Amino acid sequence: MPLLDTMAAAVRRERLIPDGAAVLIALSGGADSMALLHAMRALAPAHGWRLAAAHVNHGLRGDEAERDEDFAREWCARWGVPLHVMRADVAAEAAARGEGLEEAGRRIRYAFFNELCACKGYDRIATAHTASDNVETLLLHLARGSGVRGLGGIRPLLGRRIRPLLDVTREEVEAYCRENAVPFVTDSTNFDTAYCRNLLRHEAVPALRRVNPRLEEAAGRLARAARRDDDCLETLAAALLDEARLAADVFDPAPLAAAHEALRLRALRRLAGEEAEERHAAALDTLLTVGGSVNLPGGRTALLADGRLQIRPAAPRAAVPYFEWTIRPGERCEICGRIYQIACISLEEYEKKKKIHKNLLKNTVNYDKISGDLVVRQRLPGDAYHPMGRQGGKSLKKLFNEAKISPEIRDTIPILCDSAGILLAYGCGCDERVRPDESTRRFLIITAEDGR
Repeated sequence: MPLLDTMAAAVRRERLIPDGAAVLIALSGGADSMALLHAMRALAPAHGWRLAAAHVNHGLRGDEAERDEDFAREWCARWGVPLHVMRADVAAEAAARGEGLEEAGRRIRYAFFNELCACKGYDRIATAHTASDNVETLLLHLARGSGVRGLGGIRPLLGRRIRPLLDVTREEVEAYCRENAVPFVTDSTNFDTAYCRNLLRHEAVPALRRVNPRLEEAAGRLARAARRDDDCLETLAAALLDEARLAADVFDPAPLAAAHEALRLRALRRLAGEEAEERHAAALDTLLTVGGSVNLPGGRTALLADGRLQIRPAAPRAAVPYFEWTIRPGERCEICGRIYQIACISLEEYEKKKKIHKNLLKNTVNYDKISGDLVVRQRLPGDAYHPMGRQGGKSLKKLFNEAKISPEIRDTIPILCDSAGILLAYGCGCDERVRPDESTRRFLIITAEDGR
């Protein structure tokens, strides 16, 4: 079946895009995303879709990344598709957060796409994941150890994210591009087997295809079956939890203990909350038989007592007194028992320090771009700034959520400001206007004397 027909069938079957929807297409410039954009343009008039594209320059591949951005701009202009472009320093973001490049890049891309949806009113985010990508994802999940959910692979619809090409192989995408004269660029890192996905693509997948030439089709059947089973088990687990519920946070352990292990563990994981992991469900399962208590995400506690399983909320946090001081380089301040030092250092000193302190960058600003007096203070409602390497402003609340900073300590985090606004939130990176660059010769740094 031609790619266009396969994609149209998937859109109908999975109900991916309502008529009249505004769709944002993630556009790298590669064959997959260019084929998706071309095909979406062909189908859009019949459905009243309004299309736009988004491209992220990750700043990782030098001239090649610039080439990709220019290519996306050129072809979107030719095809009359509005394009949003974000330029990010993924390497710096990854280093600041201790993430891998792939993880940081994915986080930054989807944050950008979600912001565009919020600001511009897009209903769907379309990505060009193919059946070939799904095979690689299944193998990654298998290698890392996965349950039924992981064997579901890439879902065609997840929130506002859609994958219209999930029934199409990479070879079919390339054939579509040839037949329709769709241009594309090639990312040279696709051949670097230092990346896990590339290693599987170039070594494991060809071996499996020799076993079954229709590998993508077989993997698709597995993924669909696993998703059906997972959805069914989740529905049954929710019903089991409702059956056991006696009050808002009180449960009868008997129905849970009597249920099949597969349902019981799923129900217990739901009970443990959205941030729960398998270990929390396993601990609750043990609790049902031996008693005692278990700590849960969010500071909550599960307790088995008097024949009841109770979920106790986290204890109220003690209020942190508001703090705010004017401070000069060379001075120290104490915040909630922790000593911080503000220092102005030279380029030579900075180069030495960053070899020792890998997270130095996220607590550093360009001293020569500071305006007026320096102030260190507690966060305030509505605080926001433009973090380096990001598209536009972001609230401190969102930044702290992304960084997984516990609500219990957020009021103790120093916010460094000048007369123009926030310079940085400790541990979250500086504002774009004071970002150090190759011309920076004096650096202002804030460090905690305990080294954290």
